Amino acid sequence: MQYKISICIPTYNGAEVLGETLDSLIKEIKEYPVEIVINDDKSSDDTLKVANDFADKYSYISVYENEMNLRMDRNFTATALKAKGEYVWLCGQDDILQFGVVEKAIKIINKSDINFIYFNYKFVDDSLQNEVMSPILDLKSDKYYKTIDEYFNEINQAPSFLPANLMKREFWENTNCKEYFDTYYVQVGVWLEHFNNGNIYVVANKEHVLCRVPIESWKYNDGKMIYGTALGNLKVYKIANKNKKISDDVYLFHENRFISRYLKNVIASKAKGLEVNNSILETIDFIFKGNKIKHFYIKYFLYIPKILAKVIYKFNKLLKGK
Repeated sequence: MQYKISICIPTYNGAEVLGETLDSLIKEIKEYPVEIVINDDKSSDDTLKVANDFADKYSYISVYENEMNLRMDRNFTATALKAKGEYVWLCGQDDILQFGVVEKAIKIINKSDINFIYFNYKFVDDSLQNEVMSPILDLKSDKYYKTIDEYFNEINQAPSFLPANLMKREFWENTNCKEYFDTYYVQVGVWLEHFNNGNIYVVANKEHVLCRVPIESWKYNDGKMIYGTALGNLKVYKIANKNKKISDDVYLFHENRFISRYLKNVIASKAKGLEVNNSILETIDFIFKGNKIKHFYIKYFLYIPKILAKVIYKFNKLLKGK
């Protein structure tokens, strides 16, 4: 079969959740020209067994395993580059796609020459029933943007959540993804590198894609990841700006937002155990070396003592509790 879309799932120790994700996708794919590509990053649990059990039942599911653990960005890229479809649609091992989302994507693609689809999504708890925060996009209806400028006039960021973005496979094949490794957001880098091609369709309905946010998520409880994802996201926009893929105005919006949230972010990160290392310092130098004041501010508060950070963090939580 000539696949139109490749749903690419990079996996790592996801045996407990992968089956639920695959069940949701199988219900959606039906007779549509869609494949599922699973690329495992040397899991130590039964992820591969779960994946292979599904592949034995469904011919459109392919399963691969890396020779060594590549970690997030490299595994995302390795998975996308195994796709055979015209479009690559990354999906996390614990994310849920539902309510005709594949049919929606196929209709959008077939209607016109679309390069990118951005799906709004809903943040839910582990039960998948309770919404835990507002969706990223506040749209009443779908929107089409012919150019990157039209898009950024209304939406201030590229989608970072894996199943929120679908794009042409050729964009992955024609990007120097290594530039974006270790940012946690290589997929955003690929999107921005080719965003000047325009033709972006944004889906308003948040019910099509569910983002599971467990209480014990690393997003909230791992100091390295709290800090690293915020810094990595800004680095992606810095690289794209350096490569003249996005305007100075778009980059500065993200830099200013990072700085406005920085003190809160660094206090939470240090309270959760963040250790300063050379990689962090090199990234800060890369981003802020052109501005001595910003560079000093970012580095100065990075060295706030953990004990003090914990006290401030707990005090802020108490204030919110009141």
